[in-house]
Amino acid sequence: MKELNLSDTQKDKIKKIVQHQIKSKTKLSDSFSKNSFDKELFIKTMNEKKDDRVKNKAAMIEKVYAVLTSKQKEQFKTLIELREDRKQSRFN
Repeated sequence: MKELNLSDTQKDKIKKIVQHQIKSKTKLSDSFSKNSFDKELFIKTMNEKKDDRVKNKAAMIEKVYAVLTSKQKEQFKTLIELREDRKQSRFN
């Protein structure tokens, strides 16, 4: 994100988006109490995390993308492509 030269307002908006995303996640620690472990809640939470990961990330990116200018959107796309290329080159 540093490469996008975000304004202070954009940084604040994106920070709030990310914080909201983090707060809305179900916590594994909810499955534990001082003296017990809720196996069913743990399994449910793990399944939800797995199922919702892609949807939640897409929603967060959509919100962040809306904050960017046209030029920053182009730069963002380039950064994503570079990241994909790096990942791909690790496996070749």
